[in-house]
Parts: sequence; structure tokens; C-alpha cells
Amino acid sequence: IFTANMGYNGCREMNQSVLDRADEVYYIETPTPEIMAKRAMAISKHPSYETVLEMAQIITDIANSMKEMGVTSGVCGMRSLIAWSMKSLMMNPYDSAITTMVNKLSLEEEEREVLLARLNNSSFYK
Repeated sequence: IFTANMGYNGCREMNQSVLDRADEVYYIETPTPEIMAKRAMAISKHPSYETVLEMAQIITDIANSMKEMGVTSGVCGMRSLIAWSMKSLMMNPYDSAITTMVNKLSLEEEEREVLLARLNNSSFYK
């Protein structure tokens, strides 16, 4: 069993000899926000499905915006959601989002500011 994050910097195309040795190949799409929230809650032990679901919806929206904008220098996905939901147990969701999610969105400040607008349009905004 092996996985590949196709499209990430540093990941090359799958070598044909590796593909040839695979008995089965699956392409797995990003899960829905509902599934992401349940998975994050199982790891973070966050008690509020509604809170983590809103976080997952924000993560999904921002990830989609990153694709549309062509942002490739950052990340926004399941690991960010897990980190965010865990840290939000120690501090408010908005402030915890900055260090666990927003600051990883792009190396470019201008792009981060554009993407931050989605968080600022949420119930977490101060």
C-alpha cells in the first residue's frame, strides 16, 4: 500500500514501474465537510460538531479558492482542520485559525489576505 499527493511541490509523477506493480489503484477525492468534521472530531476530541463542521466548510471553501486563484505555495486541508480543531479547545476559534491554518495558506501575504476573507465572513470573526 502506498499513497501519493499528486500536485504537491516535490512530488513527481508516478513512475510507471511502480504503477505496474500495483494490483489496484484508487483515486480518492477530498471528503465532504461533514465527513471531514467527523474525522477531525475523532482525533481532536472536540465536543461540538457544529463548530468543527463550520471549520471544515471554511477549509473546503478556502482550498477551492486556492485552486481558483492558482495558489500553490501553501496548503489547506484535513491536517489543518485537525490542528485548528485541537487548538480551538485552548483558545477561541478565530485566533487559533491564524496559526494553524491561515499562516499556511500561502507564502505571499497578499494571497493570505484574500483567503482570510472567508474566515472573516464566518461566525468565528471577532
